[in-house]
Amino acid sequence: MLKYASQYGVSRHVAAAYVIGRRGIGLQERLPKRLIASLPQIADQVRADIVRLKAALERAGTNKDTVTAKVAYKAVWLNF
Repeated sequence: MLKYASQYGVSRHVAAAYVIGRRGIGLQERLPKRLIASLPQIADQVRADIVRLKAALERAGTNKDTVTAKVAYKAVWLNF
């Protein structure tokens, strides 16, 4: 999807439609080299986000069904 969005200058939704269409006719996608090179950085960011989310949920309490935990979950993700 990222490949087509930048390559053709289209929105991510149109790029997703390209990917779905290509998969529908049996074609496969390969990740661009520039995206493969950035995967370690993306993984580090995701790990940091998970640590922040876990800390917020622990501060809110261990019961994830409580309103406080749900608010903490949303607050963490809205900060991005």
